[in-house]
Amino acid sequence: MDLQLVHGLVFLTWSTAIIIILIGIFVIKLLFDASRLTNTVNSTAKIVRDELEPTLKNVNETVEIVSSRVKEANDIVTNVEGKVKEVAKQSKKMIVAIGGGVFAVSKLAFKGISAFVKSKIK
Repeated sequence: MDLQLVHGLVFLTWSTAIIIILIGIFVIKLLFDASRLTNTVNSTAKIVRDELEPTLKNVNETVEIVSSRVKEANDIVTNVEGKVKEVAKQSKKMIVAIGGGVFAVSKLAFKGISAFVKSKIK
């Protein structure tokens, strides 16, 4: 073989080996960094989980308390609404009775005044 060809092939072989070694180093570093990233994400997720558990428990208790207060208020409003309706019904009956009484009294007064006026006219 020609000497230049041999030198070219040797150079190509060495440069290919060096490139493969460099790529291997970068792949190993990439795997190492990915492993560290995975561990960091895992520990962060664990911290978030540990911090969120009590918070979610407190939120759940608060929601239950608010829900019970809303139910109590709803019951009170329903009770008051029933009493207001009952008072309105009784008031209506009372107004009708008072109106009837006033009408009866005014009728008697009118009859009395009429009788008085008639007796004075005669």
